[in-house]
Amino acid sequence: MIDVDWEEDGGSDVEELREVLSAVSEFLDKLPELVKKVLDALYSKDLGERVGDSVATFYRKLRESGMPEDMVNKMTMEFFDRSMIVDRLVREIVGSIRKELAEEKESEDEEEEI
Repeated sequence: MIDVDWEEDGGSDVEELREVLSAVSEFLDKLPELVKKVLDALYSKDLGERVGDSVATFYRKLRESGMPEDMVNKMTMEFFDRSMIVDRLVREIVGSIRKELAEEKESEDEEEEI
């Protein structure tokens, strides 16, 4: 059998790895709560108000610049549509995250029952 002196051959590396894994573990424990806070922020009732304010401001600025009404309307609709594309993408991503978290929780619950 080979006798290894951990202090000379990487014992401090092992301790450092333990510390890193401990920090990662703590982060992963906090991750569901962080994701929940992000989801709550994305789906808050204020979000609709902010989108509405953003579109209204965009429209008003175009009108104030003296652009023709038909061009203002078209550009505002495009602005709104693009905003909704981003919203749909965010919702899909959030939906995927929620699904993963739910599946993970179900898996943990099944493991606890065993």
